[in-house]
Amino acid sequence: MKKIIFISLFLIGLNVVSQNDYTSAINRDSDALAKAFLKNDFKTIANFTHKSILNLIGGKENMASVLTQEMEKMIADGYGFKDVKIGPPRQIYTAGDELHCLVSQKIVLSLKDEIITANSYLLAISSDKGKTWTFIDTAKINNENILELLPHFNTNLKFPKKAALIITKNEE
Repeated sequence: MKKIIFISLFLIGLNVVSQNDYTSAINRDSDALAKAFLKNDFKTIANFTHKSILNLIGGKENMASVLTQEMEKMIADGYGFKDVKIGPPRQIYTAGDELHCLVSQKIVLSLKDEIITANSYLLAISSDKGKTWTFIDTAKINNENILELLPHFNTNLKFPKKAALIITKNEE
């Protein structure tokens, strides 16, 4: 279970900004992140990870190395990734000099005769007025601890309740 949560890692001021201005850039960058996730392209995943997470883990190279090791362990344990889907961006919030919004994330894994579906959210963050976006998986963050990672976080953006994993029988 810890491995699923760890891997899902990859994978605000007061003013609300119009979402339409940023949707295509958020979709472009979140789709690139999802594709990198399915290809085990951990360097690309690190490039789309917000700097606050990279600082905690020791930089992009260290993050890619840690993810590679964790993926090797997961594969050895019988896990396989079947799909990653990213949903449309939600409302945009300003947060100091950044823009923030949530995007839904659905990760589907296989383990022997089971399919495990994890529905969660990514926090999308832009430091360049919406041109490019990086992400933080919200699996281990909430409205209480987010300020440790993002001191200017807009507390008007509320994280949805965490969804339980869905485990079904693998029919393949």
